[in-house]
Amino acid sequence: MNRMTAIVIMLAVFSMGQFRPLKGSARPKIGEAAPALHLANVVQGPEMSGINWESLKGKVVVLEFWATWCAPCIEAIPHLNELADHFEGKPIQFISIAKRDSLANVKRSLKRKPMKGWVALDENDKTSSAYGASAIPHTAIIGKDGKLVGFFYPRRITEDVLQNIIDGKAPIDSKPKSPAKDVGH
Repeated sequence: MNRMTAIVIMLAVFSMGQFRPLKGSARPKIGEAAPALHLANVVQGPEMSGINWESLKGKVVVLEFWATWCAPCIEAIPHLNELADHFEGKPIQFISIAKRDSLANVKRSLKRKPMKGWVALDENDKTSSAYGASAIPHTAIIGKDGKLVGFFYPRRITEDVLQNIIDGKAPIDSKPKSPAKDVGH
């Protein structure tokens, strides 16, 4: 897909209201316990019952909200894969949650562009809504203690940012940016 086609698709999606805040959605505050994960299907990873905050205790979690039809989301995959490779064997888990997408589309997309970490579908936008992910890509990072560390645009997440979080320190970019303000940076 060329760049112009991607822009036209994004504008069409925007005009259909795909990026309006979800009804009742409010972004949780930094330092609060991470909202529950409501998943419809797990495409890659453990059984659904194994994806919960109790089983992830002691790990930093990079929670990426994305969709197969979202060009910036697809462009972020190689960067997130590099981070996952760099931190393999460390106390960190990458989870990509497909928002407003079908199981068939996600499986097809993963064949063309594999993703590291776990991949699941959102259950009726419940998880997206709980994290205020009305626009994508949208990345939330949860600390080892299960509390929200921040929201980032995927390309702003660096090895140093994640290492600091693993070490229990504040991220280097101590003022994580809103994904909507970071588009294109």
